[in-house]
Amino acid sequence: LPRYLFIYRWEEDEPLGSQATKAAVLYANEKHGYLKEKYPDWNDRVKHIQRLWRVLDTENRQDFVSRARENRANRGKQPRVKRVVHATSAVDELFKVPNMPSGAQMRPEFYQSEMGAQTSQEIPVQQIRTTAHLTQPVCSLQRKLT
Repeated sequence: LPRYLFIYRWEEDEPLGSQATKAAVLYANEKHGYLKEKYPDWNDRVKHIQRLWRVLDTENRQDFVSRARENRANRGKQPRVKRVVHATSAVDELFKVPNMPSGAQMRPEFYQSEMGAQTSQEIPVQQIRTTAHLTQPVCSLQRKLT
């Protein structure tokens, strides 16, 4: 899969038209604008863009490479509009980190005591912010410290 990651960058770059920062996409946008109508599906269109780019002679290719480089320089630190890729992997679901605002407390159900006994005593769960996005639950530790 890493071999084909450039395709995602090309797709993000295509809407920029003559300001595209990838040479092959710039060439397709300017010289072969009909591709969007003829091949509305991106996967089909990118194959044709690749073929057209490969058969382009070196002199013409170099012109688009230098113009794409200029476009990247002119774009500066403006962030790229990134394509959203939805993961279908179950592993990704296991490692989601909740987005918690600063100072927020997580108060889900109350946990049983750590002794394992089924007591009626309930201990509230609080959070301590350990990094900008990760939190750590604290149960009976707070009582031991006070």
